[in-house]
Amino acid sequence: MSINLPPVCILTAGKGTRMGPFANIINKALLPLAHKAMISHIIEGFPTGTEFIVALGHQSQQVRDYLAMAHPDVSFVYVEVDLLEGPGSGPGYSLGCCKKHCQRPFYFVACDTLFTSHQLDTHDDNWIGVAAVDPNVSDQYCNIALDGDRVVGIRDKQKSDSSYRAFVGHMFIRDYENFWQALESNVSIQSELQISNGLKGLINGQGLKACLGQWTDVGTFEKFRQAVEERTDYDFSKTNEFLYFVNHRVIKFFADAKIIKGRVEKVGFRPSVFPEIHSVAEQFYGYDLIPGETLYARNNPELFKSFLAWLSKELWKPVAVDPEKMKKMCRSFYHTKTMERLAAFEKKYPGYVYPKTVNGEKILPVREIFERLDWDSLFVGAPVFIHGDLQFDNVIYDKSKERFVLLDWRQDFSGEVAVGDLYYDLSKMMGGIILNYDYIKANLFQVEENGTDMIVDFARRYNCLNYEKIFEDFIIAQKLDLSKVRLLIGLIYLNMSPLHHPPFDRALYGLGSLFLTRMLR
Repeated sequence: MSINLPPVCILTAGKGTRMGPFANIINKALLPLAHKAMISHIIEGFPTGTEFIVALGHQSQQVRDYLAMAHPDVSFVYVEVDLLEGPGSGPGYSLGCCKKHCQRPFYFVACDTLFTSHQLDTHDDNWIGVAAVDPNVSDQYCNIALDGDRVVGIRDKQKSDSSYRAFVGHMFIRDYENFWQALESNVSIQSELQISNGLKGLINGQGLKACLGQWTDVGTFEKFRQAVEERTDYDFSKTNEFLYFVNHRVIKFFADAKIIKGRVEKVGFRPSVFPEIHSVAEQFYGYDLIPGETLYARNNPELFKSFLAWLSKELWKPVAVDPEKMKKMCRSFYHTKTMERLAAFEKKYPGYVYPKTVNGEKILPVREIFERLDWDSLFVGAPVFIHGDLQFDNVIYDKSKERFVLLDWRQDFSGEVAVGDLYYDLSKMMGGIILNYDYIKANLFQVEENGTDMIVDFARRYNCLNYEKIFEDFIIAQKLDLSKVRLLIGLIYLNMSPLHHPPFDRALYGLGSLFLTRMLR
């Protein structure tokens, strides 16, 4: 920490009630934009040595755990806010809780805003970041009246015309004593204490300037989704898990803490094939960024053959399991879980017109497919240690060391960490050869739906047919059932469908139905 640098106060205490499905899952300061948490974007916008005062409240332990993993060399002061909702709460109250740590000029930054301007390093005046907003939604903001670059008035949470600018939630307070005195005036707006109380004190005192710049507002679920879409070709993410790349580290978050526990435990069974996990918290684990490229980017036919040989030697170790127990595990994983995922898709699309043809081929309704499937054959698994999500995007190859490393492994198979069904790994990998998931992330696919007719088109690498042939020959040479692998591909696509965003979710549903219909024929 440098005493010559102004501290930065970041509010993360709020419940994030406008964040839709994320509100009860994760603190909004940790929502990732371009694979980096919002709070990390903010921290990296300030010089090394800056001290950060972090107001905590909702999901406070998540914030502590993430910052400890992502920014171990940064100085943080944590302040627990004791009033998160109801009359008297609000950003003004949360900021007031940090008063004793900001008894000198300081920055304030809301955790749901990204603001850049050439004026950000100016410390000679009080200033606030402002930007233009649509007057129709101006009542969602603290609106600022300007005379040149001077702030001359404030209309907080009131409709304002286009001459006003919105306060973006980023400011520098030089006249901190006047600001704190005014903030404590206890004037509520919509039953909350707002920061605008302190701003009014600055206007009436030493003065307050406006700083124009580039603003990204992610304060609502809709705005966050828009910001994500602007920065990605196609959003492949899920709502209950997140991936971060920060300071040469990889950090994974899961809403379900049992997944973290299972994944960490699983690494212990085969540490040579997974990254070395250097930090673990209830909902996070982290490891150093692995050098190399994904197998999608690096693969060639000879390397793929080497990879299959490596998997046979290093990963797919046989495990002794009672046959009846294995059947029970496979029944739960393939049948019970599939029915749950199908119900989730139907809930997601209550009025959906289901396809009857995919790419011109007639398909059977999924419920009819399930009635005709030979489920018993699927329940006879091949017990080995498995990865659980084995596709080329989850494989790093370091050419300099001729080393494979497996990423993003599944934590269990029907609750069992040390054993799973070899056929699941085989089918997962074949499914990722047919559908190149890195191309899906690059939005290199198209879905057209016209009534009950669906067309799905997607980009594939030239060598994919070659990889399929190599893989089929491998499966047959191992005296395994190739038709069972192809059957499971259809089930896997159906299981994936409710977990992804449109239109890829519907494409998976259609392709899964198509693959299963073909197998039944």
